Amino acid sequence: MAVAENFKGIYAITPDYLFGVELIKLVERTLDAGINIIQYRFNKNLSKREVIDTAETLFKKVQAFGAEFIVNNDVNLANDLFTGLHVGPDFKNEEVLDQKNNIKFVGFSCKNSLEPQKNDINNRFDYYSFGPIFFSKTKMSQNGTIDINKISSQMDSKKVNVAIGGINLKNLAQIKQKGFDCAAICNGIYHDSDKIERNIKEMIKVWNEN
Repeated sequence: MAVAENFKGIYAITPDYLFGVELIKLVERTLDAGINIIQYRFNKNLSKREVIDTAETLFKKVQAFGAEFIVNNDVNLANDLFTGLHVGPDFKNEEVLDQKNNIKFVGFSCKNSLEPQKNDINNRFDYYSFGPIFFSKTKMSQNGTIDINKISSQMDSKKVNVAIGGINLKNLAQIKQKGFDCAAICNGIYHDSDKIERNIKEMIKVWNEN
């Protein structure tokens, strides 16, 4: 497993308060504006059937744009669709990944710890997510924000490193300057549905200029 060459830049995470057709149209707009990575984060209260149907439709849309699709915290769904998978720090059964041969790649949320990256001797994970970098309503943490200077100076630059949490147009440049490969963003893109395209294009410009 390995992430694709285009796994860099702005990484969009879908808001879990949108569903069905509304979400699908949102993702189409996101892709059309130039995003190459989409993570499907879904509400846990949705039925399994609705999650699967939406994921299948979104995956086809993402494929048509030549972008990367990632399923959040559902090993079986990622394996069934042959997509990327993102798991959190509470994911303990790493051996199951060895049995799911259709998963394209796996990202791991390290929060504020460098240990998961240092201890990944079996190379089960293809990218590492650190955060929340800034205060975030969608990425709340009892420990508050992480020490961006410490994490960025000690993370393995040979690995794919993703920053997440509270990232927006105003602070995005800091993420690129600190050496992160990707900035994972939800609210910073989707807080105003009328400005999604403008938000994305301005963020891509900032990323490319720093």
